[in-house]
Amino acid sequence: MKIYASDDKVFYVSRQVCMISKHLKNALTSGMKEGQENSEYGDEQEQDNEPQPEDGIKLKLSSEILETCLNFMHYKHINREVSFARPEFQIEPDMALKVLEAAIYLQV
Repeated sequence: MKIYASDDKVFYVSRQVCMISKHLKNALTSGMKEGQENSEYGDEQEQDNEPQPEDGIKLKLSSEILETCLNFMHYKHINREVSFARPEFQIEPDMALKVLEAAIYLQV
């Protein structure tokens, strides 16, 4: 699956990893794109008038924050059946709040 960041960087993510996020799962199963729904994240007064990519999902997240969220979703997918102690997932302290906000937005 193609996922576009707000700065148009493209991420290729497996469908199984996308299904970890309720937001992405809803977008994939309903066929809706980011600009067609009401978002609580970001500037609520700004309308997204950009054409949406037909072959992917465009999100209102910077590529740096989106990459961290996708890495976490991949980590979660890989370690979903691990019964022993998982390795710690590292997040830069200065990015932690933005990543938390994005994770809430993506419903991870």
